[in-house]
Amino acid sequence: MSKLDDELAKDENLWRMWREDGVTESTVLAVDFFFYATMKTAAQELADTLRKAGLSKVEVRTTRTLWIFRGWEISAVEEGT
Repeated sequence: MSKLDDELAKDENLWRMWREDGVTESTVLAVDFFFYATMKTAAQELADTLRKAGLSKVEVRTTRTLWIFRGWEISAVEEGT
């Protein structure tokens, strides 16, 4: 059995489990996206782009490591079928 056959079998099993739980092609699912930026302007630009693309719950949070390094975490959610 090839790697492709293995992946297709896994996908088929996953869909079977979802179908048993009532998930169909018309079920709305949410996909969470997470990004990291080292510059505030880049983080804000990415957040604006994600909002314009229609993603919801777009958030930008400041993070610190070792009290001196600062970064920004950007998260967003895309919902669809």
